[in-house]
Amino acid sequence: ISTVYEAQDDDLVKVSGTVMALCKKGFIIEDESAAILIYEDKVPTVKIGNKVTVTGSRDTYNEGAQISAVEEVVVTDDSETVPSYPEAIDLTTTVDTYTFSKSDYVKFKGEVNAGQYVNIYPEGTTKYISLYSQIQDMSAVDGGVITAYAYVVNKYQEKAFNVVLVSYEVEDFLAVKNKEVTVDAFATSAKFTVNSNVAWTVTTDAEWITSYTQSGENGAD
Repeated sequence: ISTVYEAQDDDLVKVSGTVMALCKKGFIIEDESAAILIYEDKVPTVKIGNKVTVTGSRDTYNEGAQISAVEEVVVTDDSETVPSYPEAIDLTTTVDTYTFSKSDYVKFKGEVNAGQYVNIYPEGTTKYISLYSQIQDMSAVDGGVITAYAYVVNKYQEKAFNVVLVSYEVEDFLAVKNKEVTVDAFATSAKFTVNSNVAWTVTTDAEWITSYTQSGENGAD
């Protein structure tokens, strides 16, 4: 795979490796020399742990090398045994100085913002990390702090690195999405949204609040 990084864009390449991560646009394969994104522009049919041979064109997107215009993906071993991952580069405190040149396997800790895109913000850094077309539903951890493992695939300007998520662990958290709500004088209700992975309760001494969700174990309105 390392030879793909040395090739020119539009060169026809053929590589073999193990499927290490999946996203909605393709998958990551890795051999003993390097890892790279196979960009198919669709949800892949291969599984993590499969051994594959891929034929396609060397391409560059947002400074990240990838294989696109895929002509053929051949599964040479359909094992779905979870592969051994390399030692991860920790970007939690070094994301601002990290130099991207290939699809490194990384880990990072930060707060999740799951809007149109899912971004993770390590504490005390100016750059952030964005999940690239992730398959995983991250809405349940929106507002929480996670430690994630992923492969870097490209950059977003000088603001962020895009990664294909492998796995994550979430800390106990409770987040209120809208901490302040303006209520019209004639309104009969207002909504706060709680996102959490721990048990919680709500109490109030305001007599004008007559009905509300008083407890829960996950998210609620």
